[in-house]
Amino acid sequence: MKQLLIIGGSDAGISAALRAREVDASWRVCVVVADRFPNYSICGLPFFLSGETPQWESLAHRTRAEIEGHGIELLLDTVAERIEPAAHRVMMRDASGAVRELSYDRLVIGTGAVPKLYAAPEQPLGSGSGGRLRMVPGGGPGGRDRSEAMKTVLFACIHNAGRSQMAAAWFNALVDREKARAVSAGTEPAARVHPEVVAAMREVGLEVEGIAPQKLTDELAGTASLFVTMGCGEACPVVPGLRRIDWPLEDPKGKPLAEIRAIRDDVKDRVTALLAAEGWKQP
Repeated sequence: MKQLLIIGGSDAGISAALRAREVDASWRVCVVVADRFPNYSICGLPFFLSGETPQWESLAHRTRAEIEGHGIELLLDTVAERIEPAAHRVMMRDASGAVRELSYDRLVIGTGAVPKLYAAPEQPLGSGSGGRLRMVPGGGPGGRDRSEAMKTVLFACIHNAGRSQMAAAWFNALVDREKARAVSAGTEPAARVHPEVVAAMREVGLEVEGIAPQKLTDELAGTASLFVTMGCGEACPVVPGLRRIDWPLEDPKGKPLAEIRAIRDDVKDRVTALLAAEGWKQP
């Protein structure tokens, strides 16, 4: 039996699972959900907090029993930690800390974001609910200032198949994900990440196979908070006001594995120093 594996249990993930069962009921459909409650309505929270909806269970779009009634397997309190595209396998960890792997024929990623709870003073709720309210700022006019929002670091080289992929992988593995993230691109993107780079990164537990190199454009550079270049020279776009750093790193393409390892470790050291300097290290 073929298996469709879906990571994410909110609207996107559950909707995909239900639609998949409608299209072809012969497939086994499994949904990996990081929390205990699939398909709950965040938009309904004000009704619960105000006391208009007294039972939080009523916020569910669909109950667990209803979802499983459609022949969908739910893995609740389970976090997908690593995707291995070449092996069609996902490594995951449940609430007890147990690690398991699950194979798939097709994979759908329908995850959402994680809000950040600030240490703001609690305020009592009205309507005799007895609850307490704390503020979770958003990114709109009433939310956090842009200077405090998530930062994006853009790593760029020529082919986006070696140095920049290494840097983005190290950055996203070591960064405090509430503060920053990394993307990468190239002025002349290759068709795939260099196999020798895939092998070197896999030695340290980082998977870059299956990531499609992308074109470095003015628009992409304009979304970044910090621009780190690695040999793309004058071909790299110039964005007024965007802070830029250049790392003189050798291109790993076609080099022996020992030399690629040295480049990989150099990139890690540079990323670690950058995270420390910017205050973005994992707590």
